Amino acid sequence: MASRNRKQKLLEKVYKLGHDVGYFNHSEIGWIHREYRKIKAEAQKLEIEIQIKNCYEKGRKEGANRKQHDMSKGMGKNQQTR
Repeated sequence: MASRNRKQKLLEKVYKLGHDVGYFNHSEIGWIHREYRKIKAEAQKLEIEIQIKNCYEKGRKEGANRKQHDMSKGMGKNQQTR
C-alpha cells in the first residue's frame, strides 16, 4: 500500500513539473533537469519509468494548452490589468 502511495505521489510530482514547464515555458536544463533526474531515479526503483515519462509529457502538453487558454481569456501574466 505504501509503495502505491509513493508511486501516486511521484506521478503527481512529475505531472506538476511538466505542467509548469509547459505553462511557464521553463527551459528543461538547470533545475528542471536536476529535478526530473531525481524523480526518474526514484521511478526506476519503483519500476514506473515509462509512466513517469508519459505523465511528464502529458503535464507539459496540458500546461502549454492551459497557458494558451489563459492568454486567450486575458489571464496570462503578460496581460495588462485595467
